[in-house]
Amino acid sequence: AGRGAIVMVPEIALTPSLLQLFLTHFGRQVAVLHSCLSTGERYDEWKRVRDGQASVVIGTRSAVFAPLADVGLMSSYQSESMVRYHAREVAKFRCTHHKGLLLLGSATPAVESRYAAEMGQYHLFTLRQRYNAHQMPKVRLVDMKPKKHSPAHTLDSFSELVCSNSLRAARISNAVGLLKEEMRRLNSLI
Repeated sequence: AGRGAIVMVPEIALTPSLLQLFLTHFGRQVAVLHSCLSTGERYDEWKRVRDGQASVVIGTRSAVFAPLADVGLMSSYQSESMVRYHAREVAKFRCTHHKGLLLLGSATPAVESRYAAEMGQYHLFTLRQRYNAHQMPKVRLVDMKPKKHSPAHTLDSFSELVCSNSLRAARISNAVGLLKEEMRRLNSLI
C-alpha cells in the first residue's frame, strides 16, 4: 500500500481505454505520459507524479522514466523496436532499485525473457483462454514471395485470389478482414 505503479502500453492508441479503467478505480491518482501530449501537458503530468499527486502512471515506453518516488509495480509489454534504450531493462533496474514487482506481458515474449522463465529466473504465467472466452480468429498464411516464373515484386495469381476472396467473404458476412504484411528488416532473402 502507498507505493506507485507504472503501466506501459505498446501504443498510444491503447491509452484511452486503459486510462478510463484506471480512472474509475484510482481517480486523480492517475497520470498519463506519452508523446501525443503537448510539452506543457507532459510537464504538468510529470510534475504531478514527482510531487506525489499521482501514484499510477499510464503511458508508452517513455513512462518507464516517470519520477515515482517508490515503484511498487511496473507492467511492461515486450517490444522489438530498435531504440536507444530498452524499456524492459530500464523497468527491471527501477524495480530492483525500489524492490518492486515487474510484470512483463507479451503475446510473443522476447527469447531471452522466455528462456529466463524456463530457467526459473522469472515466474511464467500463461493465459489458457482468451479474455471473455472469445474464439481465436481464423488466420490464413499466404506466401507472398514472387515465384520464379513471375516478374519480381508481383504476386502470383493464386496469392491474389486467396487474399481478395478472403477479404471479400469477410465484407459480405460483416466480419473483419485484416491483411497484414510481415516485414522483417533482417531477412535479406525476401
